[in-house]
Amino acid sequence: MKILKIFLSLGVLILGGIFLFKDGAKPSVQALKVIAISQLVEHPSLEAVRQGIYDVLFHSGLKEGKDYKIIYKNAQGNMSINNQIAQQFAGIKPDVMVAISTPSAQSLASASYNKEIPLVFAAVTDPLQSKLVKDLNKPGSFISGVSDLPPLQAQIELIRDLFPTAKKIGVLYNPAEINSVKTVSEFQALAQKLHFELLLAPTTRSSEVLFVAQNLIGKVDVLYIPQDNTVVSAIPSLISLQYEKKIPCFTSDEVLVQKGALAAIGTSYYEHGKQVGEIVLKFLENTENLQIPVAFPQNPQIYVNHTTAMHLGLNIPDKIAQKAKIYKLKK
Repeated sequence: MKILKIFLSLGVLILGGIFLFKDGAKPSVQALKVIAISQLVEHPSLEAVRQGIYDVLFHSGLKEGKDYKIIYKNAQGNMSINNQIAQQFAGIKPDVMVAISTPSAQSLASASYNKEIPLVFAAVTDPLQSKLVKDLNKPGSFISGVSDLPPLQAQIELIRDLFPTAKKIGVLYNPAEINSVKTVSEFQALAQKLHFELLLAPTTRSSEVLFVAQNLIGKVDVLYIPQDNTVVSAIPSLISLQYEKKIPCFTSDEVLVQKGALAAIGTSYYEHGKQVGEIVLKFLENTENLQIPVAFPQNPQIYVNHTTAMHLGLNIPDKIAQKAKIYKLKK
């Protein structure tokens, strides 16, 4: 009789569990979604992207630790570690993977090929050339993201407006980064139309960026810093060089202007991260035949660092000052 009662009790518990979760609800352990984030390197722009993602998740109503958990790995600029992270993530099969940078996205896409793990990329300038997607509007059921393609024509015009007599632009970039090669190629073609001469300064290591930049002093009128992970990782030394040699630094990144670069035109990387976060939420809600078009930057803005302009002896024209978001360095 005791054995019979035990079996009856177990039957009630099992049936109760079936009825409790029959409408699609799952036990809390099963409902916990895993978001795995891979980031190539630490620098202000990519950190802003990640913060934007975190804030969208926070304000979505989902609770970290209850509804989702985040696994975050940073390769510290090491491509071997970057590939190891990708293999690790593909092995644990999270609900969504997020790649912050083109190399991170390429490694994750390769490691998770045919495994049907949603991948959301961020800070990727050209998803087509990077071979992440074949169609921007229909990227596939398990991949989407946000491009950070900058408004290069407007950037060159901003250089011309602030420095009408400038003739030569020095461009620092890593030729191993597809993002940078794409940006520099387009930037060069557009600059030539406005009769600028570009001096390209390739470098493959963050530790060499300052040395390469120093070699441009006296040869160029301004420096342009593209969205290059290697170069941006060395931004403090470039800003120090700007102040020491009074060589203006232009970029496409608001965060770098906050740090001391003279000016930029583009969109906030924090807002970029929020766009990425919205796509992550869509994949968390549904992954069946979900086609999410690749998104692009919205509402480009001029950013100027007033403190840097003053140090360089630059008067910001009214037509720019009225449109720009002005930053000042904290004392």
